[in-house]
Amino acid sequence: MKRAFLIDFENVKSAGLAGLEHLTTADEVIILYSANSNTISFEMHQKIMESPACVDYYQIRRGGKNSLDFQLSSLLGYLLGTGEYSHLYIVSNDGGFDVLRDFWTSGFVETQCIVYRRGTLENCLAHSRLLESEQVPQLEPVSTPEIVVVHPTPVIEEVSQPVTLEQNEDEQQEKEAIVEKQGKTAKVEAQPKPKKQKQPQTKTSEQPPKKPAQDKQEREDILEILAKSQGKQEFYRKLIAKYGQKKGLELYRTVKSEYTNLKKEMENR
Repeated sequence: MKRAFLIDFENVKSAGLAGLEHLTTADEVIILYSANSNTISFEMHQKIMESPACVDYYQIRRGGKNSLDFQLSSLLGYLLGTGEYSHLYIVSNDGGFDVLRDFWTSGFVETQCIVYRRGTLENCLAHSRLLESEQVPQLEPVSTPEIVVVHPTPVIEEVSQPVTLEQNEDEQQEKEAIVEKQGKTAKVEAQPKPKKQKQPQTKTSEQPPKKPAQDKQEREDILEILAKSQGKQEFYRKLIAKYGQKKGLELYRTVKSEYTNLKKEMENR
């Protein structure tokens, strides 16, 4: 996640840099200042030197009312157009910058970058952490099944007494028959039980999910909008106007990869 923070130093002064020490090497800070506001405290200068973030300065060379605001807005649009940033923050107490956030969330230009304004770097970081917590799904705890330990029943081996010559022959034969019977029983129990053959599962045919543009009438409407559009931007705006922000954006993303082929199809009709 790459973030950039544009500092309106005329508005926030050194207080707007509070929280600088919490930035990372993936963060960039650009301090825009003018001749009317070009001083910084030694303490804040030390924090800038120790910060792992990349800190740059830009002096507004041409004065005039709102000069810094216009140049900061232009710089924000340029950085957003590079596609390298996930978050672009304006550090200022000037609520006029909120129109930039409104513009980049209107859907006029498709982007995933977050544009927001806060009065200090610390407040920007708090907003960034809040967005991260909302995107991370909360996993339900998995209950661990109770493990039951089965202790084997101890087998007591029978110690045979030595046979003497005085023992009765019939008694000896009876003992041998019992031992032989027990041996056969043990062999039968040791044989593995035949495994049950698994019944083949019949796969039920699943219907693939219907895509938004598969409906015949809807496809004709999209082709008609495409024929009246001069480019992708106009095509995108007309889809939003007809189907609304959510569905229009979904249809645009579905058709965008086939835009050229569909355009040729309409020309050949």
